[in-house]
Amino acid sequence: MRYRWFERVLLIVGGAAILATIPFGGGDGLDPVEVLAQLLLFGVLVGAAHWGRRGGVIAATLASLVYVTLRAPLIAGADSFSPDLLLPLLTRFAAFGVVGVVGGELCNRVKYFMSEIEDDARVDLWTRVFNQRHIHALLSASQSEHVRYGAPYSVVTLTITPSLLSDLRPTKQRAVLRAVADHIRHDVRLVDDVARLDDGRFLILLPHTPRQGALVAGERVRTGVRDVLGAKDSSLTIVVLGTEEDAEALLELQREIEPADAQATASA
Repeated sequence: MRYRWFERVLLIVGGAAILATIPFGGGDGLDPVEVLAQLLLFGVLVGAAHWGRRGGVIAATLASLVYVTLRAPLIAGADSFSPDLLLPLLTRFAAFGVVGVVGGELCNRVKYFMSEIEDDARVDLWTRVFNQRHIHALLSASQSEHVRYGAPYSVVTLTITPSLLSDLRPTKQRAVLRAVADHIRHDVRLVDDVARLDDGRFLILLPHTPRQGALVAGERVRTGVRDVLGAKDSSLTIVVLGTEEDAEALLELQREIEPADAQATASA
């Protein structure tokens, strides 16, 4: 079962549940603001399901701001913050927060849990992010989508200086790399894919992202990993490639990480 299938089911079921409550949220009649609030809640669900915790937080914040704006006349006309005024506001904020923050975090975990139980051959055993074989397949799919539809994508590779890990025991190396992988995985969007290559580099595939956006994301990841390791800036390097500026370099990277058996099949 793939995460995209899970996402579709979640949006269909969650959307139906949210829309089904609209007739019961208006008291004596349908309140247009509450109807719109339910639609905003569905938007938060979309953000959480598609972009994970970060998308859920952003969607929940925006939905809360919109809801407060819609209720501004009622708030301005009230003499005091009575329970009848505060309760609907707090209830909405709680609903947006639970769906956006908690739901987004759960979706993050579900995505990677599914990847682990669905096919361990796709996962790097030390870090539990994708391995080189699977990220090559994802990179090839992104390239095909770019050629066919013009959809941009970018790739960030992060290299950790070997001297940071060479003196550590294997069990400690594994723990450190797992911590790095966990940080990267939680620092990028849910739609981004993270892998560890056979040569030790981490690779982040950012679909539908131009190079400029990938530069910002890559620098943020590099800074975060530096803090996780307690290392110097010079111990970590990133390379950012985008479809518009680095088309040939992306194809070269794709050839570089192609599995050996795939190369043999292609040449046969």
